[in-house]
Amino acid sequence: MLKRPGPDGITLWQSPAPVGYDDAINQMEAHIAGIQTGTHGEALWFLEHEPVYTGGSSARPEELLIDPNTPDAPIIRSTGRGGQWTYHAPGQRIVYIMLDLRQRGRDVRAFVRGIEAWVIMALADLGITAGQRHGAPGVWVDHSAPASHKIAAIGVRLTRWISWHGVAINVDKDMLAGFSGIVPCGIAEAGVTAITAETTSSPEMAFPQLDAALTTHFADTLGDYMRFSGV
Repeated sequence: MLKRPGPDGITLWQSPAPVGYDDAINQMEAHIAGIQTGTHGEALWFLEHEPVYTGGSSARPEELLIDPNTPDAPIIRSTGRGGQWTYHAPGQRIVYIMLDLRQRGRDVRAFVRGIEAWVIMALADLGITAGQRHGAPGVWVDHSAPASHKIAAIGVRLTRWISWHGVAINVDKDMLAGFSGIVPCGIAEAGVTAITAETTSSPEMAFPQLDAALTTHFADTLGDYMRFSGV
């Protein structure tokens, strides 16, 4: 894992190889415990996961469409995060968000809106017009249409007002086939899309472009998320 200074003094972690889900959870748990005691600072972790289906606190068993015993796509039923079923695999940018909301304002709804605004502005830099969908957290393309397509899923958890888990942004369209094993985020009529499905960029181009855009727009969106309080 590479670590370097990020926006607002936050540490950026970058993992060049896919990270196992359980390994990531263990590292996040240790880090947020350090934030609580003051021995660790805030961090954003950019990574990809090995293939895995995960269920949030609202996940329904009937919306898991594959055989739970499928060996090549392990299923983590209880993640502790909010949300429903989602899928992670190489070709998707995961950003785990470890921030001290005690110092940034204790407003969960504004925090989620800040994450959405952060991703929307980053995608705009890549030429993608995306937005929010009423009643469905995340970031959507064709978000005003009934059958819109989700490009980013959000699932966060707060432990004593320290955030963890975060956002998953689909980059490579080739990883989208894995979503056929679930009802993504519990919305059967919606589809999923990816950056390379919406642009002419290759994954090799899109990943560094997305990372740079997220770093650029952090301070004016997620870093200042209380501006979305009451919106």
